[in-house]
Amino acid sequence: MMESYNMWIRMVIQWLRSWIRDPLYKRITNARDVCTIKEVRTKPLLMFDLNGTLVHRSTKHTVIRPGITELARLQDRFQLGIYSCATKKNVYPMVRQIEDAVGEKLFCMVLHRGHCEDASEDVRRNIGKWYAKQKPLYDRFGRRDVLLIDDERYKCLPKERDQLIWVPSWNPSREDDQTLSTLVNALLRYVHDDEDVCRAVPRINRSIRKYKREHLKLKIE
Repeated sequence: MMESYNMWIRMVIQWLRSWIRDPLYKRITNARDVCTIKEVRTKPLLMFDLNGTLVHRSTKHTVIRPGITELARLQDRFQLGIYSCATKKNVYPMVRQIEDAVGEKLFCMVLHRGHCEDASEDVRRNIGKWYAKQKPLYDRFGRRDVLLIDDERYKCLPKERDQLIWVPSWNPSREDDQTLSTLVNALLRYVHDDEDVCRAVPRINRSIRKYKREHLKLKIE
C-alpha cells in the first residue's frame, strides 16, 4: 500500500515538473509580458511609464502617485499597459502595488527593460546616462492607436514624438499633485473613437502644461 502511494506521489511530482517546463505554462504566467496585444486590441492603447509617472521608486520603497485610482475611469474607452525601462524583477512588484491600490486589474500588458532599445550615443551623451534606453512604438504596435505617457521626453523616439504625452515627474513631497486627474480628464475629453489618437496629443499636452504652469509652478520647457 505504501509503495503504491509513493509511486503516485512520484508521478504527481513528475507531472508538475513537466507542466512548469511547458511553454504554455510560461505563456500563461507571463501573459502580460508579451506583445500579442496587436492581435486583440479593440480600443486605443495607453502605455504608461512607471517611475516618475505613476510612482516614485527609491532604494527603500515605492510610493504611488496621488490620483492613481483615476486610471480606472479610462478602461471603458482605452486599454492600459506599462512600458518601463526598469528591469522585469523591479517592474512587476510596482505593477502589483498599483493594482492593489486601485483594487482591480488595470494593465493588459507589461513591458520592461528587455523590451526597450539602447538610446543613441547622442542621447546618452546629452543626458549623461550611458545606460539610457528608449521605447519604440511603431515596430511593436503600429502607429494609429497607441500613446506613450512618460515623464522623460528622450525615452520616446524622435520620429514618434507625436504619440508622446509628456507629464511632469512626480516628487512625493507634492501630496496634492493632480497630474493624473488632469491627464485622465484630458484623455476622455479629447480622444475620439472616430479619429487618429495622435490628433488629440497636442491638446492633451497643452492641458498638462497648463496644470504644470498654474498649479505646480514649474518652468515649461
